[in-house]
Parts: sequence; C-alpha cells; structure tokens
Amino acid sequence: MKRNFTLPVIFLLFTFLSASAQNVLRIQDPDGWDFQGFQGNITEATFSIQPQGAYMEVGMFLTFSDEGLGFNSWDSTEIILDFNLPEGSIVYDSWLWMFDDTTIVRADIHDIWTATTIYENIVDRRRDPSVLFRKPSGSYQIRIYPLPYNETRKIKISYLVPAVWSAGEVNAWLPTGILETSGIPLDFFEIITFPNPIWQNPRLNGLPDVTFQNVADPNFGDILVAQIPSANINKPFSFAVDAPFNSDGVFVQQLDNGTDKFYQAVYLPPEISTPANPKKVVFLVDHEDANSSIDKTDFYQYLEEECKTYLKSEDQFNFIFSSTGNHQMMSENWILGNADSITQAFSQMTNPIKDYSDLFDLLENGINFLIDNGEAEGDIVLLANSDNITWNNNSDIESINTLLQGTNIKINIINYQSDNFYQEWVWNGPDFWTSNNYNFYRDLTFSTGGRTYGSLQGASNVWTSISSLLSSLKSADYDFDMYTSLTSGFTFNRFHQNYLGQSRNVNQPILQVGKYTGAFPFEIEYSAYVDSNFIFETIEVPTDQIMESDSVNREIWFGHHLWNLQSTASGVSGIQEIIDLSIEERVLTDYTAFLALDLENGGEPCVECWEFEEWIVYSTDDDLEDQLKIKIAAFPNPFSDQVKVTIELSEGLSVDEAELSIFDAFGKNVLNQKLNDLTDFGKSEWTWNGQNSNGQSLPSGIYYMMIKTEKGAQTVKLTLMR
Repeated sequence: MKRNFTLPVIFLLFTFLSASAQNVLRIQDPDGWDFQGFQGNITEATFSIQPQGAYMEVGMFLTFSDEGLGFNSWDSTEIILDFNLPEGSIVYDSWLWMFDDTTIVRADIHDIWTATTIYENIVDRRRDPSVLFRKPSGSYQIRIYPLPYNETRKIKISYLVPAVWSAGEVNAWLPTGILETSGIPLDFFEIITFPNPIWQNPRLNGLPDVTFQNVADPNFGDILVAQIPSANINKPFSFAVDAPFNSDGVFVQQLDNGTDKFYQAVYLPPEISTPANPKKVVFLVDHEDANSSIDKTDFYQYLEEECKTYLKSEDQFNFIFSSTGNHQMMSENWILGNADSITQAFSQMTNPIKDYSDLFDLLENGINFLIDNGEAEGDIVLLANSDNITWNNNSDIESINTLLQGTNIKINIINYQSDNFYQEWVWNGPDFWTSNNYNFYRDLTFSTGGRTYGSLQGASNVWTSISSLLSSLKSADYDFDMYTSLTSGFTFNRFHQNYLGQSRNVNQPILQVGKYTGAFPFEIEYSAYVDSNFIFETIEVPTDQIMESDSVNREIWFGHHLWNLQSTASGVSGIQEIIDLSIEERVLTDYTAFLALDLENGGEPCVECWEFEEWIVYSTDDDLEDQLKIKIAAFPNPFSDQVKVTIELSEGLSVDEAELSIFDAFGKNVLNQKLNDLTDFGKSEWTWNGQNSNGQSLPSGIYYMMIKTEKGAQTVKLTLMR
C-alpha cells in the first residue's frame, strides 16, 4: 500500500535528522539514562571491492561487540554507528546477521517515516531489527538492536563508490576511518577483490608493502585478498587497477536487460593547453595532536603530492604553519606551481606541522600575505583540526571580518578533526556531533564564497577532502559538450559523474551514464571552448570493444536519476515520486531507509548470502577440487540461449549430499536443480536455458551456479547475454 505524506511530517522528521557528520560508534541501553552510551568495538572488518566502470562496487562487512563496556547479562543494548562514505556514493543494500550466525536477512526499503517508526516500536518490544538511513549532512547512520551481553552482531552494507579515472589507472577510496571508531583496535582488516581480464593489476596505492594474495574460495572461485594491519587505517591509500582504455582513450559498457538498456562511457579528451590564468593559493595549517590520530609526516607528504597533481606551472602558492612565536612560512614570496618548485619548497622544511593552535593569528597572516603581495583576491585553504574557538572570541572574529572587507578572498576550510567531538542529543531522533569551531567555519566560508570539507560535512577522510577542495579551484574557464549516440539508435537521459573534478575540469576524463535505444557501434562527439579556441573530436567505438555490464549499471543510472530528482523536488508529489522510485529500485535516498527485521516480524532469510570469512580456503585450485570432490565446467560462457554444464562428483560422493542452485548478482536464488536425476558418480551433463524456477527467461547479467556438498561448495560464474 502506498503511503502519502504531508510536508509538515517530512520537515519535522528532518528536524530530528539534521545532523553533523562524523564516524562514531556507540553502544547504549535504550531503556537507560545514559543517552550518549559507550564507545563500541568492531571485532572483524572486511571490504570487498570490484570495478564497475564509473563506479566501484563495495561490500562492507562489520562485526560489533560490547566487550569491556561493563553491561550486565540482563542488558539488551543498541548499536548506533554514524559513518561517512565518499561523496557521491550510492547505497543499494543492507544485510543483518541473526543470532545463529547462519540466518542472514536482507533489508527491505521503506519510506524513512515508516522504517524509523517500525524500528522504534520493535526496540520497545525487544525484537531484532536494524535500520540504515542517510542524514541531510551527507553522512549515514545504522542502528542494530539488540546486542545481547557478551555477544556480537554482524552487518553488510552494499554501495557504489565513484571511481577516479586517469589515463593510466582507476582508483577508489574505502571508508577505513569507520574502523577508528572501535574502542578496542583491530589487529587487521581485509580487502577482497576478484580477478578480471578487464580490470587488471589490482593494488593498494600508498601501501607498497601490502599486496593481494591469490585465494581459492568455494563460492567465488579465485579471489584476491589483502590483509592490512590496523596501523594503516589512517594512511592515505586507495584501491586501484589499470585503466582499460582502448587506443582512442575510450571505455564503454552496456547492459541490455530486455526492458531497459543502459550504458557507461569514459572518455579521455585530447590534452588542451590552457591560457595563463594563475591561481593564488595560501595554505594555512593549524594542528592539535589530541584532535586527530593522523600522522603528521603522512599529512605533509600527501599535501606535497596533491599540490603536484592539482597546481599548474603558472599557479602560485605558499604555506604558513602555526607555531609558537612567529608562524613558519614556506617562503617569503610566492612559489610557482611546477613540480620542481614544489619539491624544492617542501624539502626545505623539516617537520613544520607543530602541535600548536593559534587560529586567528594564522588567518590574519594568510590574509595579510595576499594583500601585502598586491593581491586583494585569491584563495586561502585552511587545514585545521583545532577546536578552541569559544564564545569569548568575538573581537578576534571581528578582526578577521575587518581584514576581509574590500577584498575578493575566498576562505576554504578542511576540518580534519576526528577526535574530541561533543554530542548534541535530540529527543527521539539521531544524535549529532559538533565542535566549538563548527559555526565559525560555516559562517566564514559562507560569507567569502568558499567551501568547507571534512568530518563534519560527510567527507570520508581528510585525504579525499584535500583532493576535492583542490580539484574545485579552477585555473581556466572550460566549457565542453560530450554528445553520445549510436549509429543505429540514440542515447538519452545522460548524467555525468563529477567526483574529484572529473567531467568538470579541463584535461580530466569525462564519465557519463545513460540509457540507449537501438544497436551499437557507439559514437562520441566532443567539443570544447578554451581561450577563444574550439576543439572538436569524433570517435566511433566498434561493437567488439563494447564491454558487457551487469545489473549494477542500472543502480548507477537510478542513483544519478534520484539525485537529480532530490535536487529539484518540491511539494508532497515530488517527494512521493522519489520515495516510490527509491523503493522500486532499492536505492537509498534522503526520504527512505533500509529496515531488516527478524523472521518473527516478517523478515525473509537470505539463505545463500555469501560470507567470505567462513568460506576462504588457502589452497591451490587442484587442492580445492580434491577437498570438495567436485569439478564443474560450463560451455559456452558467456552464452545467449543455453549453457552446457558438466559436473563431476568424485567416486563415493552421493548426489543426495549435493545441491545445485543458481543466484543472480544480488544473491537472489533464481533456480534450484535436483541432482537425483544425475548419476551417483562420474561425469554428468545438464543444460540451462537461462530460465528461472517458474520457466521465465532471465535478463542479461551475471549469475552464479553453486553445487554444495557437506565438504563445501564450488561455484561457477555464468554470463548471460541476450
């Protein structure tokens, strides 16, 4: 039944949900009086990641406990995790493990009013739900109830993270800062990916000593696993693979599910010489050790690398660092933005980031440097984790405002404070986290036209905040159009992925998702206008260079479509349209939430949801086949009409002990096949025509055929192409 809303209900709900963002894990007794609870623990953490074109698909597995928190055996506590994901992430699923650790419930999606009401009522009745929703600040919260004394609860959250493309590689950031919320530090966490001929050479940029190891998994086959010591949680590292561009600098994927046709295109435009339009940037650094566990050496080195990435040779910059006495200045004059000048300037300063905060004096120095060097305009980038601005600083705030009068100086702020936030509690709604400097940062950037990034604004970590801010400081006017079409059809409803300057800045890849009708080949027409010059290029991508995509392509398109609707929605009908589409497509929005209920309250078990930790077998392929006593082969694969499956059960293994099932890319069971019709042992053949248990033809996509015995399970990946 469709639920209709009135705007006062929605606005009242958003009053409860309005919150600053921060990674915080708490465990509390809902019936107790300590509303802030205690810092919880994460006992296990695994991230699975796989490139999917303009995005990467991530599964985040987290296990929570109340170890050492002093609760009693009669307490049933609630887990509350506030967390950040990279900007532009698309959350499309949530799972909750029940207490037997074998039953896994896939969450349903509801309007947020219904989901939170059901959750609160169930918590009062001591049942077993979880609820996941997005806050207006851009961060997320998941609540799980109950956490019995001395036990654990496990969840999985599936989302798509924007991929960052360059000419040579594709990379993405993982929200490892979530793991810092654990009161008892993890010894290690794992990152899992899958060998793929398109996405080659998987690696972790920034962690050269950590490599992926080949592992044979009974469910997924060959996988790659990297075990990362927890000391690296705060390191600036990202997952990366080689960029699969063709010789024309183009990558195209398509999905034809029989009803809708979707595509993704990544295009590397020709290098454009931009006119000299130098940026003037003064970086200010104000640091307090107690407010962040970040390593100052890593921080300094990362600033150097990002300056080389985003500053051009005609740009000019300088750094000023808070210090006792006189602040440390990298140079008395402007420094050119070429790589050699940046290297020399950074090498001349040893350990410049001090545990010292003098924020107002530092801001005055930065503003005066711009003015004294004849620049009444430019950008100040303040990188700070300090929190010492209180009610009695009015005179200092006024002095900053006086200096800024008559100038065109933009102040941009990266707030990387990750410790010592305080909680502001809202009745019957999610709590939020803030610091003494929050209002000052907000007002300062708003009044000067700058930007604010950081833990209070939903950024996943300080590293992406730095990259996001620097990518937003344009050095050239750049207007472009990328028109895509088909030789026998056309594309429509196109969206661009703009993460970290992509599809926006000159000499950056353009990432587009859209729908199409007709047939390939695929055509790209690129035109740009820079410095009174036109650039034009036409490329045709042959059909044999179009890569097949799975159903994730659909989630990517609907994620963009829903963002567009949210930015223009007005009135009850607009909000209702977003809610209906969000529920239909299982894509989280500001108006919806994922709710996982126990079986008693209507939850449906996900019988074959795969959990890596229980299935990983460290052995070779031959060893695995010997252990499981199963051999499977499928031909042709990919297939369009039917695939012939050859199954070999070793002698002595009865078919009564084996089960064959087929699942789609989301883990949904679409077909079960009895093996009693096969021989007791030896080779047997079975042909699958791409239909489900009801005889309905399934759409194109990725499917997994699993044969499970008491010894374990063996899985084959099947690709259906209609």
